[in-house]
Amino acid sequence: MVWATVSFAQQPAGGDQSQWKQLTIQELLEMDVTTAARRADPIRNAAAPIQVLTRDDLHRAGVRYLAEAFRLADGLYVGRFDGRTWIVNGRGLAINGANKMQVMIDGRSIYSPLFSGIFWDAQDVLIDDIDRIEIIRGPGASLWGANAVHGIINVITRRAADTQGTLVTVGSGNEEQAITDVRYGGRVSDSVAFRTYAKYGYRDAQSLATGESAQDPMQRGQVGGRLDWRASKSADVTVQGDAYTGQLGLLNSPDTSISGGNVVARWTRRNTWGITQAQVFYDRVERDVPDQFGERRNTFDIDVQQNVSHISGHSIVFGGGYRISDDDTDVTRILFFEPKGRTSHLFNVFAQDEISLGRGVFGTLGSKLEHNSYSGWELQPTGRIRWTRGRDTLWGGVSRAVRMPTRFDSDIRVTGGLPAVLITGSPGFRSEKMIAYEAGFRSQPMQRLTYEAAVYHNRYDDLRSQDVIPNAPLTLGNSVEGHISGIELGATWEPLTAARLHGSYTWLHRSIASKPGSTDITGGEGNDAPHLATLQLFTDLRPGLRLNVVTRYLAALPQPPVPGYAEADLTLQWDVRPWAELQFVGQNLLHDRHPEFSGGQPNLEEYDRSVFVMLTLRRR
Repeated sequence: MVWATVSFAQQPAGGDQSQWKQLTIQELLEMDVTTAARRADPIRNAAAPIQVLTRDDLHRAGVRYLAEAFRLADGLYVGRFDGRTWIVNGRGLAINGANKMQVMIDGRSIYSPLFSGIFWDAQDVLIDDIDRIEIIRGPGASLWGANAVHGIINVITRRAADTQGTLVTVGSGNEEQAITDVRYGGRVSDSVAFRTYAKYGYRDAQSLATGESAQDPMQRGQVGGRLDWRASKSADVTVQGDAYTGQLGLLNSPDTSISGGNVVARWTRRNTWGITQAQVFYDRVERDVPDQFGERRNTFDIDVQQNVSHISGHSIVFGGGYRISDDDTDVTRILFFEPKGRTSHLFNVFAQDEISLGRGVFGTLGSKLEHNSYSGWELQPTGRIRWTRGRDTLWGGVSRAVRMPTRFDSDIRVTGGLPAVLITGSPGFRSEKMIAYEAGFRSQPMQRLTYEAAVYHNRYDDLRSQDVIPNAPLTLGNSVEGHISGIELGATWEPLTAARLHGSYTWLHRSIASKPGSTDITGGEGNDAPHLATLQLFTDLRPGLRLNVVTRYLAALPQPPVPGYAEADLTLQWDVRPWAELQFVGQNLLHDRHPEFSGGQPNLEEYDRSVFVMLTLRRR
């Protein structure tokens, strides 16, 4: 019935269909990114390991969900705990509920103040609306604040003016049983453009190791839109928002229900000083896991920054922000929070200056000062230096970052269905702290070859522990310390104009243990693979026909044990007409099913081979 309501005509040159073109290596290195320094600057100048996933990358890989996109990234561990729970983590200490990555969608932080991690089942966008995803590995707390410990991910969507016309995608397969995307973009006037969209998906349940169903299908719907207004020659206004609802299966339990929405307003003005930007957002989330957990949360955030570019030899950014978040939780037979509801406040100011020292050498000094409702004031400074000459950049840095406490650390009470509390949070829980030492090199030795290498050594203190206290439940504390070191390598080669190879390898060594005198029973959180590797081939077989292969290898996880595995995804994309495209997508093709992550749960889930087809129609 959808097809009968839309008239699809051939798209004129310059429309969406003509944009399925890989950027050259040179174009990628010159691409401006904004996350590394909170200002537009080419990738080649970043004093940090950085990667950009473009819209073309995501399209060629057949990505359907936001969390899935990060499998394309170098150095990130991406695994599934169950049918709706993803672990996205960099540089170690991976847990179910990974809590040391700062993730944003158009600058809106999406981590949960409940536990510092991300409910990935509640976070999604229309993949075709993504312009790029900027990924910084390593600390970025001096600009982005607490929880930007192991990295920053910023999902940046396209302007409404770039998504004009109508898009419809439908598809189905053995796992992705229902795929539907609809988008329409138009103009109110020459200075005002908008888009609206709707997205629905139904994914079948995964499997247990026995081959039985894990009873965890996921169905989810989302709507949203964006409006961009050129208010004057020097000022732009953006208003955007999303709303979602979903039902998530859970083994031997009633379905989990989720719902929520957000609205963001952003004002940008170019002036004689540089660029001024102000952003406010409101976010509402609801989650109900019957007999286990329930939460309703409202968050309001305001952030203001000023870039100063007119002072010779300096590039300065400074600003501040305030966030208030209140929640109400349910008392269940499994766990509860004391108090039942809490309002938390987060205030910050920051400043950073990149200084030209001559002969291609630049030094960066900056810090963020934050005050949160749990541990008070936190200072998170950084010092970096880079040397750029021609196509080569050498950089190094020292940074401090913290993972601030949450309700999970201070207020949780776990009963496990018994009449007594088995695990309790601690009101005196302190921030987890890290000092990071990094160095790296980025080079383009040939027109069609680029590579990047980074090494790091992270020292941790006050990591979360489970401490034995006489005549009391296990108590969450800060009696774990240690260090993690690693090497990250990545390279891109274009052997032909119509083919690109990208490979990466990550080695990680961890030494995390309880402090002397500690009564901790865990020996430190985290289940980390010592080796990760990817190899990707994106190629145009002929005009309008693309073949793309993405392979990945993860070494075995040590504790709880999960076998290592290699997997391959394949997509074949055919432009049947200038306005119609067929995609054939195969995921996890090397095995019938395989496990990816374990937190010690009794029923380890495995993830099935998935094959699906999608038809996309566009009208400009």
